[in-house]
Amino acid sequence: DLNLDLGWQIKYLSLKYTETFAGQQVTNISSNPEVFSSFISLNWSPNPLIKTISGFRISKFNGYEKTLINPKFSIKYNPISDLAIKGSIGRYSQFLYTINQEEELLRIVDFWQPIPDGKKPQQSDHIILGFEYWISDGNTISLEGYHKNYSTIYDLNPKVDASNIESSLAIAGTAKAGGIEFLYRFRKNKLSGWLSYAYSKIERTVDL
Repeated sequence: DLNLDLGWQIKYLSLKYTETFAGQQVTNISSNPEVFSSFISLNWSPNPLIKTISGFRISKFNGYEKTLINPKFSIKYNPISDLAIKGSIGRYSQFLYTINQEEELLRIVDFWQPIPDGKKPQQSDHIILGFEYWISDGNTISLEGYHKNYSTIYDLNPKVDASNIESSLAIAGTAKAGGIEFLYRFRKNKLSGWLSYAYSKIERTVDL
């Protein structure tokens, strides 16, 4: 009824981003971000109907002087054997951001860069509520709603200073996102599949 999980991670990255225009290199950025983190997760079932997961992650980034502590908590309640009601809340941090061009028609890969030195990491608070219902063996439906509030985000600066690209590449801002996700899994004899629908609304504000 009570389990404790512990873990740690050391991540060394080597990033290089270059741009060439008309045969001439116009951008050349190299970086070596390092992230050290550990987590504690407590899984507790106070009774057969309720399961909880609580814990926190501690992270340290070599480009930011402060240590981050991100808590999380989730609960799952089974009022009847075929129904699960779920909820979770947590804070999440990220030390990399994408610098993809907005006008790209086809994006095959994402280009990542570390957040600017000394600046706050990207951070968001998540709230998720939902349920899952087992209709029969192999047939389930689930519905979840979520809200995410981003206190800090970074985006590619459309007005990069050509004389100092590395320090002017990112612009900071805030964002919020919300939506619902529906999923139906089915299986009948040898036929199986799923049907899903998602609706989301995302707003972001950056300082140009």
